[in-house]
Amino acid sequence: MEESVSSPKIFASKSSASPRNVSVEPYDFKQPKLVSKGIMKGLQNIHDLVSRSLTRIFTDSINQKVEVSLEDIDERIFSEFLNVLEAPEALFLFNIKELSNWTLIEIPPSFCLYCIERQGGSRTAKVKPPKALSRIEERIISRIIKKVSAELSHAWSPYMNITFEDYVYESKPANVRTISSHVPGIIVTFKVKTGDITMPIRICYPYAMLKDQMDNSLQNPNTPYRQRALDSKEQHQFETYMKQVDVPLQVILGQANITMKELLNLTEGDVIKLGQPIDKPLPVLINGTQKMNGYPGNYNGNRAVKIFDILTPVNTD
Repeated sequence: MEESVSSPKIFASKSSASPRNVSVEPYDFKQPKLVSKGIMKGLQNIHDLVSRSLTRIFTDSINQKVEVSLEDIDERIFSEFLNVLEAPEALFLFNIKELSNWTLIEIPPSFCLYCIERQGGSRTAKVKPPKALSRIEERIISRIIKKVSAELSHAWSPYMNITFEDYVYESKPANVRTISSHVPGIIVTFKVKTGDITMPIRICYPYAMLKDQMDNSLQNPNTPYRQRALDSKEQHQFETYMKQVDVPLQVILGQANITMKELLNLTEGDVIKLGQPIDKPLPVLINGTQKMNGYPGNYNGNRAVKIFDILTPVNTD
């Protein structure tokens, strides 16, 4: 095996006892893995909450159902992150007051323009080619950006108090100078879907901003969660959105085990005895997990189940 002297990767085997058991893994010195699995798990919990908040913000802002999901959390040198971006972009740089550092949020300019048209009342808005936002367009989209920054502060609040202050808008990645290009960054990628439109939104945190606080706060499972009360308008918007969410609910009538021979010999009219007593409540499943018990019956000519008991504690994840 030939290897260039200038290669940034070395190869180490996990075991040398037998050639068959050798596992070769590359290590890239240009992309060192600085974040532990425990911290990654904490970051995932934070940004799962952020994705739900973004779903609500965009749905309310453009009056159209939007789904936002967490796609990936990765480590990357900041310069390499900027190099894959092409002008014009919509980059929003927030100053973190408590940590004297910056965080960058990247939203595709095409999606910004789509949101602006929807906020203006258009019901036939289409994705347009990307362009730099005008002063007026930037002012309109700032309503959404300010809500996003507030939700980011809220999502981080159980772990550390950070405030995302007034942002700086930049359309050219090459002009971003507030974050050193050679520092490692933590890139969080969300997938935004509305109708036929699917686009990414990314948040970049400089690793140096978090390294002093991550080990103690993100890996502490007993950190209390501080909830922020919604105002009446937010509460109404949230309730409206939640009523549109489809929740799969299943009722298990019973279970039985039969042999393969019995299965092959089944004919129409055969009866399979289930192990469920008729006087016992049935398990009611939400997303495949039992949350309630209920009794089967009929309601207005349809099959129905009457909820008898709600199991506690209820996991709302």
